[in-house]
Amino acid sequence: GTPSDRAALAGVARQVGEDGEYSPFRSDAASPAPAKGSGERGGAPIEPPSAEQLVKRMTTTLERCVKVLTADFRKDFRRLPDPVRTKFLEAAAELAECVGHLK
Repeated sequence: GTPSDRAALAGVARQVGEDGEYSPFRSDAASPAPAKGSGERGGAPIEPPSAEQLVKRMTTTLERCVKVLTADFRKDFRRLPDPVRTKFLEAAAELAECVGHLK
């Protein structure tokens, strides 16, 4: 398969218990998961990501998006239902507008 397929399978493999069953939460974990909405890790508040971290994450995501916009994708895109295409194009236009304000 593709590298992303192999990475996904590797992630699942890490979550498989010794008995071969899928176990996303190990029974031998060092500590319980934090309560939902606690917003803390180890007792300290979680710091929001910096602008630089956000830009790096968004850049990676956008680069991945660009890679899938192939000729085959464009052909398939034309066949999607109108509401799906419209919502995507509106979101892309809104992103372009917001990015334009950064210059």
